[in-house]
Amino acid sequence: MPLNNKGFTLIEVLVSVVILFLSILSVSFTFKEYIYYKNRQQKNEDLYISVISLVNKLEGEDLNKIVFKEGKINSFHYVLKIDKIDSARKWSYGFGSSGNKGKFLISLYKIVIEIGGKKFTLYKTRFKSL
Repeated sequence: MPLNNKGFTLIEVLVSVVILFLSILSVSFTFKEYIYYKNRQQKNEDLYISVISLVNKLEGEDLNKIVFKEGKINSFHYVLKIDKIDSARKWSYGFGSSGNKGKFLISLYKIVIEIGGKKFTLYKTRFKSL
């Protein structure tokens, strides 16, 4: 008389538990990595916005007067260093009503911004009529 087994064997239950455990482990690891990279991306976006804000603040200021400046912006501590690289007097001829007419001074500045453990270097030019 053959036995009619309708249940699961111990090995089948163990294999299914292992598969379930690996699936849960994989999903939790992926979610943890997602949160880590999302936070990292948010910090980098905040740094980028802070650097753009600092550069926009410099638009109206006389760069010859600023050599070193530090402060806080968007919860980041920053250090700003400005070096005047070169200045040259130029003469430009304009035709009609457009163009620079006469003498002007062009200056090149190197701006180094240290913020959030990163260093950003950019260059700006300024024109001044003489």
